[in-house]
Amino acid sequence: MKVFNVVDSLPSRGGGGMYVKNLSLNLKKKYPEIDIINVCSDKDFEGKKEDLLFITKGKNTFTFFLKTILFGLRKEKFDVYDGHGFIPGIIVKILSILKRSKSVLHVHGFSEDKNKLKFLIKKIIVKLNYNSIICASEYEYEILSKIVNPNKIHLIKTGVEIGKKKEKINKKRKILYVGRLEKVKGFDIFMEAIR
Repeated sequence: MKVFNVVDSLPSRGGGGMYVKNLSLNLKKKYPEIDIINVCSDKDFEGKKEDLLFITKGKNTFTFFLKTILFGLRKEKFDVYDGHGFIPGIIVKILSILKRSKSVLHVHGFSEDKNKLKFLIKKIIVKLNYNSIICASEYEYEILSKIVNPNKIHLIKTGVEIGKKKEKINKKRKILYVGRLEKVKGFDIFMEAIR
């Protein structure tokens, strides 16, 4: 199987990029014969990283969009074109149509945006008839199921891999939160629970 991943953030800079890296590593581990190309938007990350190939295209959204499509068209046909985010989602939809292949949209951080135009654009993108849409939270699933056929949506909860080493915890608890402070992350619920 050949997978063409497109992501607009890097493992060193964003949750979507880290997710793509871990997904790719785990797929390679489970299915050594799988062929994965990860296309991202930062020259600093190009090349082989942990047995994965990262290729970068463009420095801004417009050049990333055009160069990734041209790069994808020059490559052989892939079985799956997988977009992580909305701009990558448009790219993989175009490539999957032109190459007559399957398309998957991974939604990272889909919420009813305060900016009505931005939310309308996101709704249009998720309606592009992907073979599958993958979301990471029940909150996203609920919103998406009002927009597209719920049979195409798959809820795969993501998390952070931590080591297997257990440490003793002292009586004073410390809490660290890493992520965007948005409703979709549920930080407000967490704060309410610990009060």
